[in-house]
Amino acid sequence: MPNVNLVFIPFLMSLLLFAACASEPALNRGPAPTPPPPLQEPSPSVVAQPLSDAQLDLQEQQSVDLVGLERNLGFSERQTGYREKIFQSCDVGYGFSNSHRCRQLVFAVIDFQLQCRDSNGTVSDVDYKVTPVVSDQIKWNFDTKNGMTSSDSEGMGRVHGFFSKSPRASRFRLTVDGDFLTLSAQDVRKIVAPKEWCDHR
Repeated sequence: MPNVNLVFIPFLMSLLLFAACASEPALNRGPAPTPPPPLQEPSPSVVAQPLSDAQLDLQEQQSVDLVGLERNLGFSERQTGYREKIFQSCDVGYGFSNSHRCRQLVFAVIDFQLQCRDSNGTVSDVDYKVTPVVSDQIKWNFDTKNGMTSSDSEGMGRVHGFFSKSPRASRFRLTVDGDFLTLSAQDVRKIVAPKEWCDHR
């Protein structure tokens, strides 16, 4: 008969070894890896909105060489008063496109002589002397446009621009240091301002 102890002892040792392995603490493997963020769908591309006519006009106004265009249209010579000339935008160059927004426009020039009288009274009084108003800070408003200009030693100044239609009957306004005069563009020639304007010399 085989010895029971010889059979039982190896079995008991195997059982103890298994129990010891099962009771060992789990290895510290660190925190679980963070899952990657969910994929985001690309946002739809922004569709550029077409520019309005007003925005296109502003771009055009900023890009056009007014002095060159003025000379090309025959307005180099100073001549007191209002003048205008019709032109085709795609035919002249000087910053206008030769293929886009082709249209008929009006180039207008106002040459003025700004003077002030030496006494108070109405402009119909004939017994007064005038003095040129010389300034490099003359603000002007003409139809839909505005800007700055200057006058020389004789009070001569110029305002010019291009328009979609004739601005002949539009109001023309000059402002110097808060004092202003307004008259119709077609009536501008020699402007005699009140005595207060002599202080702006």
